Amino acid sequence: MTVAATAVTNQMQITATTSNENDISTHNMVMITSLSPTQGTSAYPTMRTTFDFIVNPAVCNCALLDWTIPAKTTLATKLMQTPTVTLQMATVVEASKTAVPAIRACIVAGVMSCDMTSSLVLKEKGLTGLPTGLMTFNADVASRVLSVTPTTSSQMTTKVTSVKSVYTLEMT
Repeated sequence: MTVAATAVTNQMQITATTSNENDISTHNMVMITSLSPTQGTSAYPTMRTTFDFIVNPAVCNCALLDWTIPAKTTLATKLMQTPTVTLQMATVVEASKTAVPAIRACIVAGVMSCDMTSSLVLKEKGLTGLPTGLMTFNADVASRVLSVTPTTSSQMTTKVTSVKSVYTLEMT
């Protein structure tokens, strides 16, 4: 634990910094105040002030967990084919579970109290779901499989420009 004292508006301010849970307790402290005499005067008395300095445990902060976000997935298909892709889930970086006291405070009776699960909801960008009849998504945690089954040419190209269709999906 690092302790520093500074004068703030005719008062002493004591600041402590620690990241060691072993410092959590009440510490009996003594502050010794000595005033320097001006030239030609006798020394001033030394003042001893005792006080308790309490270091409280950190408060759990699950927002400090780091997550590994899966890479962007691209899938190409042709008419009357049904390719599939298994989508990866975001996962908690193992080292972040014990990185700082505010995370370690989330471990209660040996169990992490933070929600470390992720879920997938897919929708076409700007819409509320997937294109009906073209894409299906099994959100089961074991599979997370996206299937694309184009059955008409309109699902493959735009009617106006004959440019290949690109479907941008959002994962939340």
